[in-house]
Amino acid sequence: MVVKRINLKNFRCHKDITIELNPNVTIITGKNGSGKTSILEAIYIVCRGKSFKGSFKDITNSESSWWSIKANTDGDEISSSFKTLNNIKEKKFVINNNKHTNLPTKNKKPVVLFEPEDMRIINGSPARRRDYIDKLITQFDSGYQTILSKYKKALTQRNFLLKNKNSTNKDLLIWNLSLSEYGSYIVKKRIEILELINQSITDTYNEISESNDWVSIKYSEEPQNNTKQKIFNQLEKDYSKDALIGTTTTGPHRHDILFYLNKKESKTTASRGEIRTIILALKFFEIQRIENETTKRPIILLDDVYSELDETRQNKLNSFTKKNQVIITSAHSIDNNKKNQTIILK
Repeated sequence: MVVKRINLKNFRCHKDITIELNPNVTIITGKNGSGKTSILEAIYIVCRGKSFKGSFKDITNSESSWWSIKANTDGDEISSSFKTLNNIKEKKFVINNNKHTNLPTKNKKPVVLFEPEDMRIINGSPARRRDYIDKLITQFDSGYQTILSKYKKALTQRNFLLKNKNSTNKDLLIWNLSLSEYGSYIVKKRIEILELINQSITDTYNEISESNDWVSIKYSEEPQNNTKQKIFNQLEKDYSKDALIGTTTTGPHRHDILFYLNKKESKTTASRGEIRTIILALKFFEIQRIENETTKRPIILLDDVYSELDETRQNKLNSFTKKNQVIITSAHSIDNNKKNQTIILK
């Protein structure tokens, strides 16, 4: 699947812009603030049904109460819109004239986004690493997003009761049961995907870096300690502590994903170049796994990441994505060839 054309109206800084996209590589350049990333965001929305930058209400141009996207692909016409009228918010997706409140799972298109913030996956917060792994799983497992949402809702309810000094442990029973059920599923799926990554990441890393290193990723918690029953028991045990501080301290929302290079934790010992290579190897896994699971080649969105990669890594990235539609944003000019297209934003 490729996106052929996209039109944005009142979308962040874009009042009304239409862009024709190359089926191979489109390079979007322009000064900072010209709206390069917004174009990638719009493509992401019509493909995945949500933004990677925030809520829909934040997208609206400051001079309007609505925004819209219209995209033509090689198979569908997809539009998305959002408006606020009298404090009532309306979100809508239209696929081939059929209206939906949310983008249906069957109409979601695989996308791999690579942005500068990804360089902080390894040495950033545990939440950033959890979020990356969770988003990766949802690309080819739609049920996982449902479980994640249910877990977050149950967590919110439990934390609300923990802050109520009149609540007892019995009042939390239903939420303890929900968190243990959904939490054990989340842990299981996270560990499964890490095991798959570990099967190939060392070879991919060494191919990119032309080295002979060893890379591995580990989950911070042992699977045998995160069965449904053990999570439930821990929630019950931690009630007094959790009630004292008003939040839930047990569960996958507190877990971490640990990266190792040559048996040393990467976030404290790896160089910037080594971290970039690990991230690139992760992205290559993501592209390949999505294609294997969905039989579709994902669209590749590269948001100003070329400046983060040296020539060798740029060439590896180009080689690995040559069969995909690639949309690149950059504040600087990028070497182009006759098959590619360059769009300059003013």
